[in-house]
Amino acid sequence: MSNRSWNTEALVLSVSSFNSDHRNVSLLVPQEHGCTIVPATLFGGARSKLRGMVAAYQSGKVWLYSNPIKNSNKITDFSVSAYRMELRESLARSWCAAVCSEITIKTCGTVNWQLVNAFLDGLCVSDDEGCERGLLRFLWRLLQTAGVAPDIFHCGFCGAEIAIGAGAGSSGTKSITNPTGWGSGGAENTSRAVSSPAEACCAVYSPAEDECFCSSCRSFDGHSFPLSAEAFGYLYAVTEKAPGYSRHLPLSPAAYGELKRFLFFLTEKLAGAPLKTFQAGYV
Repeated sequence: MSNRSWNTEALVLSVSSFNSDHRNVSLLVPQEHGCTIVPATLFGGARSKLRGMVAAYQSGKVWLYSNPIKNSNKITDFSVSAYRMELRESLARSWCAAVCSEITIKTCGTVNWQLVNAFLDGLCVSDDEGCERGLLRFLWRLLQTAGVAPDIFHCGFCGAEIAIGAGAGSSGTKSITNPTGWGSGGAENTSRAVSSPAEACCAVYSPAEDECFCSSCRSFDGHSFPLSAEAFGYLYAVTEKAPGYSRHLPLSPAAYGELKRFLFFLTEKLAGAPLKTFQAGYV
């Protein structure tokens, strides 16, 4: 098979050095059904114009020279359509972008092209708090797109539809109240301790059964993930409402902590391994 040149839309997920002047590049490339990860090589020294164009999180049109015999791809040109320089201006933005990149690479491109690019674009115009909430929405949509998000809207035991206000006002219902931030480590390291008083639990997710249960059929314990009415309602809005609606929804520290633990756990389950970006945090 002869060598060939081709071009495609691409998103630069990561860039790493080898042999001082050269770079290994991971590209996310859209296909008819889904996306794929294309490993490529970028040659050139510090003064190379092309080297300056190929940077992490930038999107554009890439020209590649492929050698099927060596199973290699060489980047010969790159026309940038989205620079996203704003991602480097905030630690929260750059960390959220790194999370997106790691998840995409770990899942071998099992993502939606529009979802990933829209998320990165959104980070560029968000403050730190907006980035944090935006990451939660991105993870939930990613899980839904991959077909691994649990059905949180129906009880896995009685089959009843779980209402947003279910459990509200119930006495004695346990709920997570630890509003852990980004820097507290990954899903494995986040405390599941409960305290009182707390907002009533609306639903409970059981990792062992990969099912969600209403508060009448299952109570919260140390091996499950509770979702308060606020946290449950936030996921409902992300699922059922237009993106602009959920984007402007407020989220209390307690509900944020619940969703962070729940979604980080499910994302690492999808990836099949702990994520370094989750473990490191950004503070």
